[in-house]
Amino acid sequence: MKNAELLSSRERVLRAAHMNEDIDRPPRLFRANPNVAEAVMKKKGFGDMTELYDYYNIDTTHVPVIYDSVETKGCDIKDCYYDMFGNLHQRATNGSYVTDAIIKPAFEDIDDIDYIASFGFPDFRIVNTGQSAKHAENAAGSGRAVVGGVWASLFTQSRSLLGEERFLCSLYDEPELVKALITRVTDMYISWNEAYLSACGKYIDIYYFGSDFGTQGSMFISEKHYEEFFKENMRRIVAGAKKYVKTAMFHTCGAVFDIIPHLVDIGVDILDPVQADAYKMSPEILAEGYKGKICFHGAVSTQTTLPFGTPGEVRAQVANIIKTLGPSGIIIGPDQDMIGDVPVENIDAMYGK
Repeated sequence: MKNAELLSSRERVLRAAHMNEDIDRPPRLFRANPNVAEAVMKKKGFGDMTELYDYYNIDTTHVPVIYDSVETKGCDIKDCYYDMFGNLHQRATNGSYVTDAIIKPAFEDIDDIDYIASFGFPDFRIVNTGQSAKHAENAAGSGRAVVGGVWASLFTQSRSLLGEERFLCSLYDEPELVKALITRVTDMYISWNEAYLSACGKYIDIYYFGSDFGTQGSMFISEKHYEEFFKENMRRIVAGAKKYVKTAMFHTCGAVFDIIPHLVDIGVDILDPVQADAYKMSPEILAEGYKGKICFHGAVSTQTTLPFGTPGEVRAQVANIIKTLGPSGIIIGPDQDMIGDVPVENIDAMYGK
């Protein structure tokens, strides 16, 4: 085992990601809604997030892709607009909360595969490579492992274009149309990612993308449908990203135990998150099936332990996660963004303060 002083955050994260046992401690991540981060900074007297990250010895930092202004078009319906794909959105405001919902998907009434094949999806020029590179370079200067890339949310984007009900039914009724749509969406994301990573890849340590395939108790779709419709397109995304970045992390919430072997097969190195309260996603079950095959990211429960446990219970859960899934092959932190019900004392406990 090496001394902590001998490993930088970047080295620590990449060793954990690739299950290198020569590691001083499991790396740490931080994620929280702004109100939680602000509460921590206020209580601790921190001036900014850098001080918070330094205090908790956080090893990763996420850098967003900067896009040029995405074209939208207004319409005659109050509080509604069309996005760049032609989906009709309605915006609702409740106090300080603003939500958007698609009320008419762009391809809701489309049954022509040729239309999908020729549709003018937004091209790579919406990525502002100059501004993105500046942000990525600044992030790399922190010394932490930099996580980033075009999100490439195949499942979410495809569902939004066809509409939830039609998309799920079409997996059975119109499979060729769904395959054509997912392929075109994949092509779009690959072109965006190529533009982003060709400019920023030298600053990025982990390519990060995702789609939420899981619910609390199962997947949204079957493992068979994941393999039939999504697996090979996700393989293309990972392969394209790995021309620039050697490590890939995929985000999917929920109970996704059954597709982990597929993620490993297509080149995903890190699964985000370990949503430990979801079905078959406890550290013990994951360790039995997949320890040493993929790195896990998160695992400290934002449903139970962090909001409702004692600091002692938080420490015990962290110790169990490290014992069960670590010390390498795990990056410790919340399994989702922490929200306002997480006491600062429990955040301290998670990071050993």
